[in-house]
Amino acid sequence: MAFPYKHVLLVGATSGIGRAMADRLIQAGIKVTAHGEEKASAMNYDISDINGAPQFTADATRQYPDIDCIFLNPGTQRKYDLTDPKDGDLSDFRAEMDVNFISYVALTQAFTPFLLSKSTPTSFIFTSSLLALVPAPRIPAYSAAKAAMNAFLYCLRDQLRESSVKVIDLARV
Repeated sequence: MAFPYKHVLLVGATSGIGRAMADRLIQAGIKVTAHGEEKASAMNYDISDINGAPQFTADATRQYPDIDCIFLNPGTQRKYDLTDPKDGDLSDFRAEMDVNFISYVALTQAFTPFLLSKSTPTSFIFTSSLLALVPAPRIPAYSAAKAAMNAFLYCLRDQLRESSVKVIDLARV
């Protein structure tokens, strides 16, 4: 089955999976707003700025009204020893939860009205992880964020089931 979307906004494409996915989509002739030069354009957004999600959405959809797919891929992970109070403070743990979960919720909430207003099929694509089901003890904040994401995606998919917006989950290890 061919990729059905023409313009993907890929958040979290500066390295790793996101960058490789952006490159692959561009090779397939799909317009990507994330990184690149010829078939892609870039928009800056600090994913940790949860309150900035509505403005980023407004800017993106005004500048690129043909976006039909929102691909959310931001992520960070850090090792934590939960038995050692000196191994990082709660603000570090919380910041990781914000990037790996709350930012996805904020962007989803901000972009949903835009995708619902389109007359053609649209989608959210989320990079999640199998660590949602089998957590890695050395990265508890990341594992917890992905477990929360798993529940969120089930709820979102159910709430959008009568719409033309698909919810796609790309779970990785």
